[in-house]
Amino acid sequence: MKMTRWRWLPVVAYIALIAMPAFAADETDRLRDLAKRSKTDGRLDQVAVYLCQAAGINEKKYGKQCERARASATAKLQEFEGDFGTGKFELGQKDYAGSIRDLKKVLYGPHLEEAAHLVEQAKTLQMKSASDPTGMVSLRAAQAAYDRGSFDAATTAANKVESANLKPIAAQILNNIKIYQATISEAESLERSGNFKEAKAKYSFALTIKSNGPGDPAGAVQRVAALLAQQKLDTAKAQAAKLQPTAKPDPLLLKNALAKADRDEKQRNWKAALDDYETVLSLDSAQPEALRGKRRALAQLRKSSGSQSDSTNVVSMSASMSSESATPQDLLRAQLENGIHAYYASQFSEANQDLSQYLNAGGESYKGAAHFYLAACLLSQALLADPQDASHVQGLQHDAQEHFRLASEEKYKPIEKLVSPRIFAEWKRMEKQQ
Repeated sequence: MKMTRWRWLPVVAYIALIAMPAFAADETDRLRDLAKRSKTDGRLDQVAVYLCQAAGINEKKYGKQCERARASATAKLQEFEGDFGTGKFELGQKDYAGSIRDLKKVLYGPHLEEAAHLVEQAKTLQMKSASDPTGMVSLRAAQAAYDRGSFDAATTAANKVESANLKPIAAQILNNIKIYQATISEAESLERSGNFKEAKAKYSFALTIKSNGPGDPAGAVQRVAALLAQQKLDTAKAQAAKLQPTAKPDPLLLKNALAKADRDEKQRNWKAALDDYETVLSLDSAQPEALRGKRRALAQLRKSSGSQSDSTNVVSMSASMSSESATPQDLLRAQLENGIHAYYASQFSEANQDLSQYLNAGGESYKGAAHFYLAACLLSQALLADPQDASHVQGLQHDAQEHFRLASEEKYKPIEKLVSPRIFAEWKRMEKQQ
C-alpha cells in the first residue's frame, strides 16, 4: 500500500512544474495591473512595490521597470517634502486655503499622517476665522471654482469677499490667478516666436501653479517639447551641413545597388527590391530612381497583401471631406495618415512632425501605429546620419526604441511586407527584449 502511494509522487511533481510558469505569468499580470491603478492614484511608492515584486518573479521583464519606479517614487517623495514644508509655513501665516492645498499633495512618506492632521487643523481654523457668513460663502465658491480651473468664476467670487479675516485668503487666490495668467501669456508669446526652450519652462511653471488651469499647461508642455526636439534636430542638421562639405556618394556603389534593385524588381521580388532601393537612399536620400522604385515596390507589396497600406488600415478618410464636416478626430486621423505617407516618401522630418503632433494632440485610436512609424522615422534618420556623430545617432536610436516599446504596449502589429526588413528586424529585436 505504501509503494502505491509513493508511486504517484513523480506525477504530482510533474504537474506542479507545468503549472508554475502559468501561475507566475498570472501573478506578474496581477501585480502590473495593481501598479497601474496605484499610478493613477498618485501612489508611486506602491507602484514601485508591485513592480519590484513582479521583478522578483520575472527579472528580465520587470527589473528595469522596478528600478525606474523606485527612482520616480523617491523623486516624488522629495516634492512631498517641499509641499509639507510650504503647507506648514502657510498654516503659520494663517493662509489656511493655501495650507490645505499644499498639505493635501502629500500622498505618502514619513509626513503623511502629520499632513492629514494639519489639514484638519487648517480647516477648523479657517471656519473659526469666518465672522462674515456671506463672505465665507463667496470664499468657498472662489476656492471651488479655482480648484476646478474656472478662473473667471473664481475671480468674481473672490472679489465679493470683504471680511478682514477672509480677505487675505481671497487675495491669495486672486494672486495665484494673476501669476498663472501672466505666465501662460509669456509662454504663448515665446512659443509663437519659436523660443521653445523658454516656452517649455514657462508652461512647466504654470503647471506647478494649477495643473488644470486654462490653456491646458500639461498638453502645452508636451507640445513644445516635441517642437523643441524637432528644432534641435533641424539645427544639428543645418550645422552639420555647414561644417562638412557635401560628400557625393560613390557612383559605382550607386550604380551596382540600382542594378540589383532593377533585377529584383524585374523578377517581381518586391521585398528584396524595397530593401535595395532603401540601400540606395541610404547613400543618396534624393536619388530620383530609388524614390520612384521604392514607391513601386511598396505599391506591389500593398497589393499582394490585400491592403493598400498601414495608413489605409489606420484611416479611411473621405476624399471629399470638407472642413465644415470634419470633426477634431477626423483632422487628427488625417494628420496621422499624412505622417505615414511622408514616412513612405522618405520625408522623415515632415513625418516626425505630423506623427508627434498626432500623439501630443491626444490621438488615441491609433496610438500604436503612430508610435511604430515615429520609431521607423527615427531609425531611418539614424541610418542616414553622420556615423561620426555618435551621440546624435545613439539619441535617435534610443528614442526609436522607446516608441517601439510604446507601440508594443498598444498591441500594435505591423504588416511585415510593408516595412523595410531593417526596420522590421529592429522591431522583432525589441519584442524579444520585452
